[in-house]
Amino acid sequence: TGNLATNSLHGFRIWYSNNNTLTNNTANGNIEYGIFLDNSNNNSLTDNEVTGNLNGFNLNFSNNNTLTNNSANSNIEYGIYLEESNFNEILGNFIADNGLGGIYEINCVGNYDIPDNIGNLQPFTLISDVVGYDEDGTFTLTWTASQYADSYTLYQNGVIIAGGLTITNYTTTNLALGTYMFYVKAINDYEEKDSNTIEVTVFFSFIIDGNADFNQTAVTQNFNGNGTYGNPYIIENYEILALIGHGIHIQNTDVYFIIRNVTVSDGRSNNYFGFYLENVTNGKLENNTANNNLYGFFLKDSYNNTITNNTANNNLRYGIYLEESNFNEISENIFLNNEIGSIYEESCVGNDISDNISMSLPGTLYSDVVGFDEDGTFTLTWTQNADNYTLYQDNVIMAEGLTITNYTITDLPVGTYVFYVKAINEYEERDSNTIEVTVFFSLFIDGNADFNQTAVVLNLNGNGTYGNPYIIENYEIVASEGHGIHIQNTAV
Repeated sequence: TGNLATNSLHGFRIWYSNNNTLTNNTANGNIEYGIFLDNSNNNSLTDNEVTGNLNGFNLNFSNNNTLTNNSANSNIEYGIYLEESNFNEILGNFIADNGLGGIYEINCVGNYDIPDNIGNLQPFTLISDVVGYDEDGTFTLTWTASQYADSYTLYQNGVIIAGGLTITNYTTTNLALGTYMFYVKAINDYEEKDSNTIEVTVFFSFIIDGNADFNQTAVTQNFNGNGTYGNPYIIENYEILALIGHGIHIQNTDVYFIIRNVTVSDGRSNNYFGFYLENVTNGKLENNTANNNLYGFFLKDSYNNTITNNTANNNLRYGIYLEESNFNEISENIFLNNEIGSIYEESCVGNDISDNISMSLPGTLYSDVVGFDEDGTFTLTWTQNADNYTLYQDNVIMAEGLTITNYTITDLPVGTYVFYVKAINEYEERDSNTIEVTVFFSLFIDGNADFNQTAVVLNLNGNGTYGNPYIIENYEIVASEGHGIHIQNTAV
């Protein structure tokens, strides 16, 4: 007991010897076998450790021995090798990471309890009864058993939600909207092993088709109201991810309803709308948000609806799109950064579109001179929708409260200037791109007549005679676009 045998041919060899007890010994890194029973019977081997040998335990022509609670790991071939050895009890041993296998028998009979040993935890697979998406936050996770596992721990977003599980399934209930990552850890006394990781997104959406379906949905979802003018159905206080369908899709109804305080987002990548009314009348949408969808609000063949005090942000196309939809009220909505535009009508009449606030993607500022200007006078123009604009030159305000989208600069001296515009409304401010304009001056004169014309234009003193020469004086010239002063073919 308690011996260490290493770097030998065999760690321990029991040869033609019976009724021995070996406990708490260690045999590591031996050329052939850690513990070798050779023609030896009725021996007891308990709590020994054999690692890094050719075989951990090797029994040749040895019978009625007991091997219990030993550890045979990382041996080159097998943890326990039995040849012509019968009626041995092999029980409760930990056998892991051996090169060819855990236990191997050749020409043996009657060895028992071999299945009751512990090996490496085996790979296992976690699945869900919903494929990626779930609408109510309640679903079941199931995993295949990992051989040799005593228990399992379930993780959600890296945090333990259930430990000490001895079954291979778990039901999650009432998860909030969002995306969750799950994996399971298999555990025994010797090691732990993780399953694969799966992702489940909890989302919520509505599709209502017809008045009867609206009534049934109202009962199921416990909506207030009964669909009449005086007591409309109320759909409110939802957060919806438009991942596998439009957020709220109502079609073929003329009951009265109000949708309010609902947020629909993330339909953009799958071409879904935030709110979609198709052949609908008598609906009212108020104080809702549609963010990052294909369209924020889409009305098709729909009449006499009210869309008011909503916000449509960052949608791929329009904040509100109306197709053959007439006599709807679209008022006091806020549109921010919808990529194509805020509101668009196709084949519509009679819609009351008023008092909406639009802020598009950052506008573009440009000049009617391309980088360089000779006289310091040029016009800046920009594109954007806002209540007003402030123009900056070299980070200093030069004009503010502008309600037009252009401004003419006059008589700037020679130099380089940087401009941008800030678009402003009640809700935010947004800067345009920045542009640079260089004001320069140069003279190019070709011939006496041209000199005379230039003298008139620039009001030069003199007339080009000996007694009264032309005077060119007091200029600062940046030779960015040509020679500073270039005079040729003259005799004045």
